[in-house]
Amino acid sequence: MNVHATTPDDQTGTITIRCIKGTSGITIDLNGGANNSGDQRRMVNSESPSTFLNYEIFQDKGRTQIWGRGDGGQVRSGPDLDGTGTDVYVAMYGRIPPGQTSATPGLYNDILVSSINF
Repeated sequence: MNVHATTPDDQTGTITIRCIKGTSGITIDLNGGANNSGDQRRMVNSESPSTFLNYEIFQDKGRTQIWGRGDGGQVRSGPDLDGTGTDVYVAMYGRIPPGQTSATPGLYNDILVSSINF
């Protein structure tokens, strides 16, 4: 992590779901995380529990649609989530904004809970 970064640190991840073939109306919701402050997701420094690093999870590659009602965003839905009887891979897009000068070196983490409704 570079607190003097001028560009965001973007990462991707995947949620894998498997529903019975023909199941529709599936939604995936994310909570605000264990260290959320208002509508801001935050990771905590494991060596300095009063130090946080802001981040966000998005539904889209352009990182414009916040994912999760627990964080001021929306649930993820759509026909691409419909049950196929096999694994469906759902991309999630993370971003740590640049210039967080209050962050200190260390290992940062958070715990998000996903709710898959069908």
